[in-house]
Amino acid sequence: MNVKGFRAAREAYHDKLFVYKTYEYMRGILEGMTAAAKPEHVGEYASERSCDLVKCSCGWKSQGYWDGAEYAWDEWREHVADEMGLLTKKCPCGKEYLPADGGKACHKLEAVKG
Repeated sequence: MNVKGFRAAREAYHDKLFVYKTYEYMRGILEGMTAAAKPEHVGEYASERSCDLVKCSCGWKSQGYWDGAEYAWDEWREHVADEMGLLTKKCPCGKEYLPADGGKACHKLEAVKG
């Protein structure tokens, strides 16, 4: 996995999502994300009972969407971002951190023995 490459492509995708860009430009960004996720996370389109979904090579599977392959692919990209530590996490105290930047929880929850 190439975390730096995936992060750059993901940020470019979100920055340009609602701005008119050519199909080739957006496809290039999406292909960059896909290439950066390899070899651990390779998404594959699947269809089950008229529902579009994406299966990942790690065993993860998106929800099924009726006529919504783009939503399944968005879900896969979020799955990969989470696996790479690019999604913000919260410590039990409420502090947010980003694992990809070396952040970690400052508190640890432990079970009470009774």
